[in-house]
Amino acid sequence: MVSKRKEKKQERLIEKDLVKIILFGVVLVILYFLASYYFKSLNQFEYQGLSFTRERFDRDTLYHYYYYYTKPSGQIIQYNLYLHIDPRTNNVTIQGDPLLLEKPYVYLTYDDSFPDSCRFVGSSVVDFNLFLKQNQITVFSGITNETKAQETNQDHITCESKPDSVEVFEFHAGNETSVAVTSNCHRVYIGPDCGVRDAVEKLKVEIIKQARERALN
Repeated sequence: MVSKRKEKKQERLIEKDLVKIILFGVVLVILYFLASYYFKSLNQFEYQGLSFTRERFDRDTLYHYYYYYTKPSGQIIQYNLYLHIDPRTNNVTIQGDPLLLEKPYVYLTYDDSFPDSCRFVGSSVVDFNLFLKQNQITVFSGITNETKAQETNQDHITCESKPDSVEVFEFHAGNETSVAVTSNCHRVYIGPDCGVRDAVEKLKVEIIKQARERALN
């Protein structure tokens, strides 16, 4: 009888230990998810209705936003926007009319007056071109200098050379980095600070933001 009682007592002790271990494991799991949620929330923020996540890629910090759109075929596509500059600190101004982009095509052009030290002009213009194409907008490219366009067999494109019904984006050197929108003419001025990446990323965010606002209304 004594040995049976000892066995039952040992079994109860073992059961209690197992319960403690299970409860401890549950607490660890809960703490893990709470910590994950907390640290994830530190990397998330909202900017003018758009929810961004700060992410690390190698040594770079990028700001990620995504949205969905439907292709003419009916296929649903997720577009991922990655910014190098925190949109909350991007101080490029956009003045004038709304960015409508109502037609399925635009004209994209730039001049060659940028200083040699402004090394991001070409890649940033290409990046903006790709952004438009990935959002189902056909892009026709050219340059603003008519003489050079003829010499290099490129299209001469300016706001003045196209009808008012056509969307044109011109990239120019300017006194400061800013964007001026007059009807369908979008002039992107790049200042001495060579903030072309800032201007392009500001344009992307503003185009997405305004398109979202129109869709919600």
